[in-house]
Amino acid sequence: MAFKRYRFKEDDELRTYTLTMSPRNGEIITPKGGIVDCENDIRLYCYGNGPYREPSNEYQFIFDYKGVAMNVNVGKRVEDYGVYYKLIEIDKKEEVEITGEMKEALGDAIRVYGTIQYGEDVDIYTEI
Repeated sequence: MAFKRYRFKEDDELRTYTLTMSPRNGEIITPKGGIVDCENDIRLYCYGNGPYREPSNEYQFIFDYKGVAMNVNVGKRVEDYGVYYKLIEIDKKEEVEITGEMKEALGDAIRVYGTIQYGEDVDIYTEI
């Protein structure tokens, strides 16, 4: 899948999500940009980095896979010349089985996120 960084321009493209992970549990957000696939049906938004006011190696994302929104907690470590992202947990409102295709899409989107953060000269690895 081809993902890119995207900033939404029209109100009809915006989606609203309820966060389900601490420390922002219950907060409602409407992201105005994120990582989006070429069909605009898979989206990834980073909304947090650990507890308030404390830097962390954990990142909270909203992963919207074809209309099924999930809150995803991912750990990051920098080692040698690479950045490694590892899935910690997925919290979803709906009873949905996480398929191999979903995991692959999540991994691809997180790699694009990492490349935007660190540049193309750094190797980005995911363990989903």
